[in-house]
Amino acid sequence: AGYTLVIWALLLPVAARSAEAPNIAGTLPEDYFPVLKPILQAARQRSPQAMAAEIEIALNEARVYAANAPRLPQINAIVTAAGNQTAISGANGYQSRNQGLFYNVTLNQSLFHWGALKNQSEIAAINVMIAERSYDEAYRLLALNLRQLFLALIVKKAALAQARPALDFAESNLALEQEKFARGMVPRNQVVQSELSFREARLQVARLESDFAADRRRFSRVAGIGELAEEEIPAEIPMPAYSPGLTSNILAALMSDGAKGIFDAQIADLRIREAGLRYDIEKVRLRPKFYAS
Repeated sequence: AGYTLVIWALLLPVAARSAEAPNIAGTLPEDYFPVLKPILQAARQRSPQAMAAEIEIALNEARVYAANAPRLPQINAIVTAAGNQTAISGANGYQSRNQGLFYNVTLNQSLFHWGALKNQSEIAAINVMIAERSYDEAYRLLALNLRQLFLALIVKKAALAQARPALDFAESNLALEQEKFARGMVPRNQVVQSELSFREARLQVARLESDFAADRRRFSRVAGIGELAEEEIPAEIPMPAYSPGLTSNILAALMSDGAKGIFDAQIADLRIREAGLRYDIEKVRLRPKFYAS
């Protein structure tokens, strides 16, 4: 049943795009653990993965301006202040002098490039759509990773909650055995065995605490938040409610369009469109271009 949560998390973007998608509210880990919901919301803004995806969107949006620029009128102006003197060798009587401001203004407009400029603009727009979909996919994978890490933290906290009482018991048992040995009630090897059990329990607790702290720091770093305190992590995982009908409906919604709504299929379709436009540009690359100047 625990794997159902992961499956629903994977299929969530697909189901959300379908008009008849089943309602999966209340089935994700953040619905069982309210503390996780604000963390996922913050991760969309602060996590390194989300920020990198946002930067990629901004870069592709800027490239749209660069792709559209050749279709706009271009004006160039040069103004210089100079003094020019001209003389012809062997003709002492010929000499001219000009001085003052000299200027040159040029206006150019692309007229007809066989659709190449328009196709370049469309390619830039496609790359923006790819970046936007990549951002959504990056956040989906980020949320899935955070859910898995959070569930792993709960499991490790539960293991630590069991190891600490075991350490206390080993410590009290060692004290009891030492007292018995002092009274001559038990042999020395029984005390040594209790010491070894206590040392193993202490090392186990230290190892679990170190791993638990490292995993909490890793979780916080991935989410882009401050370090998560141990008290904020639940002590147990409640039994998720499993619905075979809901799972079947989600799968049916996914396959209703041949899985064309999934991320890889969408990106592949956009890349095919981009490749077709680039092919059209290359077909006319050697043809004459027409401008007005």
